Formats: sequence, C-alpha cells, structure tokens
Amino acid sequence: MPEERLDRWDDGIVAFVIRIRMEGAESEDQSTGWVAHITNVLDQSERYVRDVNDLMNFINEYLMRVGIQPEGPGETHGCA
Repeated sequence: MPEERLDRWDDGIVAFVIRIRMEGAESEDQSTGWVAHITNVLDQSERYVRDVNDLMNFINEYLMRVGIQPEGPGETHGCA
C-alpha cells in the first residue's frame, strides 16, 4: 500500500488543528485570556496566537502560498 503524503494539496482539502487553552485563572469562571496553538496538518507548520485575527492570518498565509486568494469575512468558499 503506498504511503499517504501529507505534504501536498492533492484533493483541495487542507486541515488545521487548533487547540485553545484558557490562561490566568484558577477556574474557568475566572479566565482572563486564552492562547491558541494552530498547526497545518499538511506541512506541520505551527504558531501560537492570542487573537482570532492571527488565527485567520496563519490560514490565509498558507492559502496564498498554494495560490488561493482568501475570501473576505462572511464568505464561505461554497460551504453551507
């Protein structure tokens, strides 16, 4: 069985794993902030961020690198 390649865009699908951790509180009720770790599953690039815009920038940077122009807010790439 051939080895599955995760370093190229074969079928138009790309996956990102986002883990969000609450910070600065002893309980969830007292949370003062969060930090997210985002990983691109295909190329294993990753980044830590504290802002939703930084999450989107990470994704958009990848899309532009593979030749896709990211759409504006509220646009869905044909997804329902």
